[in-house]
Amino acid sequence: MQELDEKCENRKKIPTKRLALAGILLAAALVLSLVESLIPPIIPAAPYAKVGFANIVLIVALLTLGYPYAILIMLLKCVFIAVFSGNMFSLAYSIPAGFVAYTVSALVFRIPKTGIIAVSVISGMIHNFVQNAVASIVIGKNLWLLSPYLMLIGAIAGLATGVIAFVLLKSLPENAEI
Repeated sequence: MQELDEKCENRKKIPTKRLALAGILLAAALVLSLVESLIPPIIPAAPYAKVGFANIVLIVALLTLGYPYAILIMLLKCVFIAVFSGNMFSLAYSIPAGFVAYTVSALVFRIPKTGIIAVSVISGMIHNFVQNAVASIVIGKNLWLLSPYLMLIGAIAGLATGVIAFVLLKSLPENAEI
C-alpha cells in the first residue's frame, strides 16, 4: 500500500513541476516579447520584422516539456501580447504562423540527428512564409514576391534564436527532472 502511495505522489509531482515550468517559460516569453517590442525595427521598411527572442523560450519548451506545452505557451503568448499591445488583429497572423511553424518543428525534431539550430532556421522561414500567406489573403493582394525575402529574414532570425537556444539548453543540468 505504501508503494502505491509513493507512486501516486510521484505522478502528482511531475505534472506540477511541468506546469510550474510552463508558467515560468510563458512569463519569460512574454517579457522577451514585450522588451523586443521596445527595440526599434532592424529593417525600417519592415517594422514588424523582429528577431523573435521569445522563440528561444518556445524552443526550450518544445524540447523540455514537449509539443502540447510548447503550443499552449505559444498560443497564450500570442493572445497576451495581442491584449497588451491592444492589437487583437495580430492574432490573425501570429496564431496560424506560430501553430504551423511549431508543428513542423516538432515533426522535424523527430528526424534523427536534426539539430536545434537547423530546426529553428526552418521554423523561422515557415513562420514568415505563413504570415505572408495570411497577409495575402487578408489584404487580397498577391504578396508572394516577398516570400523569398521574408524567408531569408526568417532564416537569419531562426539562426540567431537557434544558437541562443542551443547554448541555453547546453547550460542546463543533464539530470534536471522535469
